[in-house]
Amino acid sequence: MTDPITIVVPGIPVPWSRAGKSGKRHFTPQRQREHMDLIRAYSVAAMRARPIISGPVSVGCSFIYQFPKSWPDKRRINYTPKTSRSDLDNNIKIVTDSLIGIVFQDDAQIYFLTAEKYYAWEDFTEITVRGLP
Repeated sequence: MTDPITIVVPGIPVPWSRAGKSGKRHFTPQRQREHMDLIRAYSVAAMRARPIISGPVSVGCSFIYQFPKSWPDKRRINYTPKTSRSDLDNNIKIVTDSLIGIVFQDDAQIYFLTAEKYYAWEDFTEITVRGLP
């Protein structure tokens, strides 16, 4: 395996959502577009002039959400699993779609994928991509 590429995107993870419709025109919701642009910007910085990966890739995603304000301090244990919305597969989709053309050529190259959602002290998304040599 090649050296891993680690991308840390600050802010609340935004899930992929179905395209909106205005008359006959379909559009991507603005919140989703902005989050994809943010992932792309951090991906470009993390690549540091590395070439795009053309072979099989392994992707790991950690979606970290801030503890709800309503939780008492004794319940706030770092990395508590998050089992409420948003759906993990929608979080994964927005990440993999954002990395196309920057980290790898196509998301069909992904042969292994791990993902998790947790509560912690701050919101962020951590993405690790490894290519086979």
